[in-house]
Amino acid sequence: MSSEVTKSLLKILSLDAGGVAGLLNARLLQRISYSVPDFLKEVDLIAGSSAGAINALILAQHADPADGVEACVRLWEEPKLMSNTPWNTLLATFGLSPFISADNYRSILSRYIDDRLTLGDLDEEECVNYYI
Repeated sequence: MSSEVTKSLLKILSLDAGGVAGLLNARLLQRISYSVPDFLKEVDLIAGSSAGAINALILAQHADPADGVEACVRLWEEPKLMSNTPWNTLLATFGLSPFISADNYRSILSRYIDDRLTLGDLDEEECVNYYI
């Protein structure tokens, strides 16, 4: 490969997962970071979907990637993040209610992601996220 091509390559970290799989992403990043401490400092672009987008946003808003990884792990280990009332869980079984409480989820996420934050505020210049 020529040096021109090598210089133009982006190192992209893609975090695709849904629901509790966000913890799997966070734990894998934690293990990789322990083994290769500068791994996240070498990433040019963080992308994610669903729970992976949440992790990507948390990582991008931390100046030190190691702090971001630890924040991701703490988020997904929050005891009430995926909780719901027994009644709503029953309704969810029949498709009449969500499986998790949106109010709980929003409240807990607000402790990890500043709701006034815009992508322009992030230290990472290139961050692509979408959450469905």
